[in-house]
Amino acid sequence: MNRKKVLILYLIISMLMTLSGCGIDAMNNSAVSKVSDKQITEEMAINYNSDSFDNLEIANGVGNVNFTSTDDSKINVAVKKTVKGKNSEEIKRISKNIRIKALTENGKITIKSFYSDQDLWKWKRSNYKNDIILDFAISVPSRIRNFSINLGVGDVNIKNISGQILVDAGVGDIKGNNIIAETSSIFNTGTGQIDLNFSDLSKSDLIKIHTGRCLSR
Repeated sequence: MNRKKVLILYLIISMLMTLSGCGIDAMNNSAVSKVSDKQITEEMAINYNSDSFDNLEIANGVGNVNFTSTDDSKINVAVKKTVKGKNSEEIKRISKNIRIKALTENGKITIKSFYSDQDLWKWKRSNYKNDIILDFAISVPSRIRNFSINLGVGDVNIKNISGQILVDAGVGDIKGNNIIAETSSIFNTGTGQIDLNFSDLSKSDLIKIHTGRCLSR
């Protein structure tokens, strides 16, 4: 098989993987920014083509999640990964095996974290007692109209976003500025404050807000 045919076959396989629900592994776009004996910090820049998606979901165990809009046609994800441990060899080994993947299916893209091929946060509960923190900064094009954010510990910040917004946080604040909540939107945190600034409520059927303290404008 000549090189041209091999290249065409590779491109076809890549397209089929993207459209059929396979995970997109983004670990290669990374750089270590800080290393010490007991902590390593790594930053990753990832982008995904949004042409086939209008629904975005993210599940994160520990760390902040920031959402904002972009004029770009792609979903852009910046991840700051921090791993703490007993020694440099341990934290390097743990950090190396953490992967950020986008799972795609039926118009939805789900951003999840893995340790090797296991769910990161399920793996951590049984295997690692020190801190792992993933901070996400995500910018999305206007074609994305449905957002689902599930967060264990950390703050959620949403700015210049329009669509159905579902936020469920265990411990952390939820802040929203210049947002348009469409259809039925939910903002929930078990422990934390909610401060929301809506620029338009005409497209909203129902907004549910639950927390210990709420400030909405």
